Amino acid sequence: MNGPCVFNDDMPKILDTILESDMIVFATPIYYFGFSAQIKSAIDRFYSRNGKIQNKHLKLVFIATAWNHDEQVMSGIEKHIDILIDYLNLDNQGMLLAKGYGYTGASTEKQYMEEAYHLGQSI
Repeated sequence: MNGPCVFNDDMPKILDTILESDMIVFATPIYYFGFSAQIKSAIDRFYSRNGKIQNKHLKLVFIATAWNHDEQVMSGIEKHIDILIDYLNLDNQGMLLAKGYGYTGASTEKQYMEEAYHLGQSI
């Protein structure tokens, strides 16, 4: 699809900005092993510009945080983002999958801050 969206809101401006860019960064908390409703809703709205997005070959960085610390918590979102990368012809620049953020003080741990720093430097 490449046409106007049927909803009359600011999303066409956001899509135009995305198409003027070289990279998109998706960042979301994990809710029930997937995207938050807000980012999922925005991604769903890409539909009206799929062809243009696919032809653009945008770079992509994906960042997610989760309450749980187990291995299963990111498995669904990893599969979903891999399919989305393939479908939209995105160039995966890296992912930061931060687990175990369900307690006070977790955000002060250095592991994920260092990973974020190195990811930013690699782009």
